Amino acid sequence: MLDLGAAQLTVAELKFETDEPLFTRTDAVAIRQVEENTVTERVLQRSTIFRVALEGFPVAENLTLPLDVRVPGRELLVLIENGDSPSLRLKAVYASRRPVYAIFFAPSPVRTGFIPVIRVR
Repeated sequence: MLDLGAAQLTVAELKFETDEPLFTRTDAVAIRQVEENTVTERVLQRSTIFRVALEGFPVAENLTLPLDVRVPGRELLVLIENGDSPSLRLKAVYASRRPVYAIFFAPSPVRTGFIPVIRVR
């Protein structure tokens, strides 16, 4: 489970960090939701992460899972399918989100040298 710290965030991508030199894993990102008095998991995105780092060859890897989805709650479930392989040892998982901009029109022009302070509650 990945705690985002707030709800209603648009998560752009997840990046996985591991030292494993050779692996392939199917992964999914899901959220928990309540349907008819039952808690279920709804998958938002599926992908495959991998790394092939063999001596004498260039490293090929994809450790990023693109999402671009708005998460209604503050939790994401990160599901990694290991199959017959040993569990993937992750050092970290990073979540990136899209910036949110507040744009408004001032009722009158702003004077030069004057910086308005906007307090958002």
